[in-house]
Formats: sequence, structure tokens, C-alpha cells
Amino acid sequence: STSDPSCQLFTVELLTDLLEQELWCQAILGATSLNFFISQDLCPLSPGELSMSCQLSSYATMKQQLLARDTFLSAAFRMLPLFPALGESFDHMRVCIIHQMASEDESALIEEDLTTSALNLLEMVLSSSEAACHEVVAPRNFSLWARFRKILLGNRNFQAQSACLVVLQLTLENVGPSEAETLLARYDLLTVLFEHLGFHQPEEVTT
Repeated sequence: STSDPSCQLFTVELLTDLLEQELWCQAILGATSLNFFISQDLCPLSPGELSMSCQLSSYATMKQQLLARDTFLSAAFRMLPLFPALGESFDHMRVCIIHQMASEDESALIEEDLTTSALNLLEMVLSSSEAACHEVVAPRNFSLWARFRKILLGNRNFQAQSACLVVLQLTLENVGPSEAETLLARYDLLTVLFEHLGFHQPEEVTT
């Protein structure tokens, strides 16, 4: 493989286009080592690190790499239900992606397009996977939800806010009632949703 970022970027974009063709789709999805490379090693910096390193001469290229990575992986997870036999090979990748996102600090929110693409990818990671939904609410990944709260109350990035709401819906639909209750209580998400809609939550809510 080549280490030239421009060549890597072109290759990933080409693979994303080929994923829409049945002839190539299964072969690409079955290339586990390739998919893990794109997921974990394509760009040397995380979104948060990149956001804090805007003076790098390679900043634009690395940002394109991150966006291309998210677009490719989103397309891969979207096509995966067509090939159930390959699903198991992606289960570990789902966990790795969730952990990777949870390790990001708040500087990852600076780049609005990167935030949106990451959330769109997370939606695909959680789709059709109860295990991934349970993983995303595990205590070790609660930092994700603190960031979701900031996005929903930020009133700037409407695309990211929409993606946050979809992620929230997917999660609550697939975890058990006790986990959902814990999640809502820990981050007071009902209050967040009220405020996101422009209302203040009543002091007492009867359910």
C-alpha cells in the first residue's frame, strides 16, 4: 500500500463508489484488514487533534481523509445487511469505532462537518446492531453522551443535531428499559430535548 495521503484519499473515494456496485460490494466488505486500516489508520490525527492543529500544511488533506473515511465506513455499514455472512467481521469494528469516538475530547466539536460525518457514521454503526447500542451506553462510553448534550444545546450545527436525535432514538429503541432510564437520568436528556425544542421542562412531569 502507498503512504501518500493523496493516493490513499483517491483510493478510499474510489472504493466508496464501488460499494454501490454489486460486483465489487461483497469483495470490499469481505476485505477485513482493508476496512480496519481505513477505520483506524487512514489519517494520523483524530478529529480533535486535527481541529487543534490548523496550522499544519497537510491540514486540508487530513481533513479530507477523515471525511472520506467516515463516508466509506457509512456506506459499508449501510450495505452490510445485504451480506449477513459478513456481519460478524464488522462487529469488532463497531466497538472500535465507538471507543474511538468516545476517546475524543470536546475539541472534536470544533469542526462542524467532521462532527456531522462522525455522527452519521455512528448512526450506521448502531443500525441493525443491538450489541452496538448496548455498547454505546456502557459507562466507559458515557463521554459520548456529554458531547451529544453539547451538540443538541449548541444551536449551531443543525445537521449534527439531527444526527444526534437519530442516534438517541436508535439507542433508546434497542436497549433495555433500565439502561434507557439510566441514560436519560444521567444526562437529564428529557430536559435537553425540551430545551432543544425551545421550551423549559416543567418542574414536575407526570408519566
